[in-house]
Amino acid sequence: MCGRLSLSAATHREAAVMLAHAVPGFEIEHLAKWLERAGYEGRTNVAPGQVHWGVRGHARRPILDRGLWGLHPGDKPGKLIINARAETIEQRPLFRAAFQGRRALIPADGFLEWEKRDKQRLPHWFHRPDREALLFAAVLEPPHGHEQLPQFSIVTVPAEGEVAHIHDRMPAIIERDEVREWLFQSPARAHALLRPRADLLSEFRVSTRFNVADYEGELKPNHD
Repeated sequence: MCGRLSLSAATHREAAVMLAHAVPGFEIEHLAKWLERAGYEGRTNVAPGQVHWGVRGHARRPILDRGLWGLHPGDKPGKLIINARAETIEQRPLFRAAFQGRRALIPADGFLEWEKRDKQRLPHWFHRPDREALLFAAVLEPPHGHEQLPQFSIVTVPAEGEVAHIHDRMPAIIERDEVREWLFQSPARAHALLRPRADLLSEFRVSTRFNVADYEGELKPNHD
């Protein structure tokens, strides 16, 4: 599962540098200007139902856009489907068409998972040791009804490594040299990229204040 994520670069320029390092074809100056116009703000606790950044394909090149985290199934309009399992993404009607033609990437510098200890929920932040960007595999649904932004669901795979000690699922991570393959190649080629990559990650426990979805604080080791 992936239920909270962060993109905590403090300024639009720092975010542009981070994203340009992660996505081939992104140019720092152009991206920095776009993020400034779009009102970029660093976030440490992005929750389902909120607006976040996404990378999608347009005219055979990656572009940065925004979207709402969570798909609304037609039979349950009040429900949000925030994750799609890699094992069944090609079979489930909710994801099948999106996986075939509307794959995307969700940029982040980490994600949160919760350790259950007695009656406590202890949040852990998983991230690259160098704090560089991660790209989570995702699928998109175009805007419909009154909505003006696309919706996305993050693809998950079975967890490995330190993640598996806390949760049995983790987001599927796409590396820089796999970006174009994920966005533009066949579904079979794209599906082959969906595997656990816990080897890329470090983690530490953060404040339990992150249990509250609207809390925004510093991501630092904490043992409260």
